[in-house]
Formats: sequence, C-alpha cells, structure tokens
Amino acid sequence: MPRFHHASLVEGVDVVADSRSVRRLLAVVPQRNNLDRSLSVRRNLLFHAAYHGVSSAERKRRVDQILDRMGLADHLKASVDTLSGGQAQRLMIARALMHRPKVLFLDEPSNALDPQARLFVHDRVAALRDEGVTVVLTTHDMDEATKLCDRVGIVDRGKLLALDTPDALTRALSDGNTVTITVGADDHAVAEISARLCEVPDVRKLEATTCGAFRLHTDADPAITLSLALNTVRDLDIAVSDVAIGRSSLDVSDDDIGLSPWTPSPATNRGNGVHQRDELGDVTCGVRR
Repeated sequence: MPRFHHASLVEGVDVVADSRSVRRLLAVVPQRNNLDRSLSVRRNLLFHAAYHGVSSAERKRRVDQILDRMGLADHLKASVDTLSGGQAQRLMIARALMHRPKVLFLDEPSNALDPQARLFVHDRVAALRDEGVTVVLTTHDMDEATKLCDRVGIVDRGKLLALDTPDALTRALSDGNTVTITVGADDHAVAEISARLCEVPDVRKLEATTCGAFRLHTDADPAITLSLALNTVRDLDIAVSDVAIGRSSLDVSDDDIGLSPWTPSPATNRGNGVHQRDELGDVTCGVRR
C-alpha cells in the first residue's frame, strides 16, 4: 500500500507501518461465495481459524458456538454444496468471526437472499454491532442502509460524496416529508390558499398547481403537518377532495444528489489530518451508485 499524508489507524495500529497486526483485527465477507467446497461446514471454519493462529482448543470451542449462533448447528458435517444461498452467506459470516475481528467488512450481505434469510442476516449484523464489532458494509438497498447503519457513505466512481447519519443524509438529499392536499377551489383562490399554507409550522417549501393540488415539504411528522394544513384549508371554507402523505428516504436518483466529494468536518479531524473514531461498535454503510 502506498504511503499517504493521512494516517489510517485500526485500534491504534497504523495500517501501513504494521499491516500484519492490522489484518488480525479485520475480516472480510465477499459478495461471491468463496467457501472451500472440498471441506465440510465445520472444517471451513476450523481451517480459517487455524490460518489466523487461533489455538486448537479455542477454535474447536468457537466453531460450535458460532455455528449455533448463525443457525447452522444442524449442518456442521454437511457439504458446502448442499447449502442454500442464505445458509452459505451465514457460513461466510461465521467463518469471518472465527478469529474475533474488531472490524468486519461485508460486501452486499443480503444480495439475492430471500426475505427470511435477509432478516436473519440483518439481526446478526445488529447483534455484532451491539457487541462492539464495527461493521462496514456495501449495499444498493436504501432500506437496508437506513435500517442497519449508524452512518451512511455515498460513493460514486470511487469518490466519497457524503458521510453522515441516515436521518441527516435523508434531510440533505431529499425534499423531506411531503403532504399533498387537493381542493376544489377555483384558480382565484390558489394564491390565498398558498399564502395561508405557507404559514403552517415547519413547512419549508410549498408547491401549488392550477389543478387545486398543494404539496407541502416538511421535516416534521407529516401526520401533524397534514392535520394543521387541513384545519387551515377548512378555515377558508374550502372543501378537500384528496390528501396524501409521502415520507422522505435515502432512495433518491443520481440526479438528486449533486454533491461534491466529501471531506471530514473539523469535529471528525484531530491533528495532522487524522480521521479518527474513538469507539468501535457501529455500522457504517457504503452506498454504491
């Protein structure tokens, strides 16, 4: 790895100066199945642990513990070829955990899984985070990013465009929650209705059409905004013909992003350009676009 001006540390270990020690702290689960098909489920884990220097007694104890945790205790002697896609994914995660990594990298962990297997993997990822393991995963699934991740990074052509909490990114990349009210008013009433709706608390943008539809953008609870907006329209003695609520999400198009490459804020930079997080045990998601 070429040396850069910025330092990269894992648990205080420099990834360039002491790469061997860093590797003991990391584990990677690729998207493509790379299990050893010549070995049983149990032997895949034992071989991986031995490669990482885990003692014989420890790896035998760990293998039963982890297989049970990943719902594979009944398959310990099975051939890898007999596993379903979800079971193989769980086995790859189990294998990665055999040497007790501090940071776990997951590449599209729920890709092509059925809903039940997907939920199981999500539960295991959340449990690992709660135990202090830092999980870094990539995904195209915005719901997965929102549900699992403490921080989400948006990466485009190898450049980090944004890095923040799911809620903060949702506010930055979308127009917020929306409330749409359709009324049966004539064109002359549009201006008056617009003026009154702009006074509704927490409405930061209003779109009106000549067809009687008014869309309010808000960061507040849209149900509360809807109630206030309906009261406003009724005070004008105007009938409402339709209402709709839309909630903001990270599922935005490429054209909606319009971001420049991200740089750490002063709060996340400490001395000599080092980007540092003191605590382990969070989930950071890289969203590929």
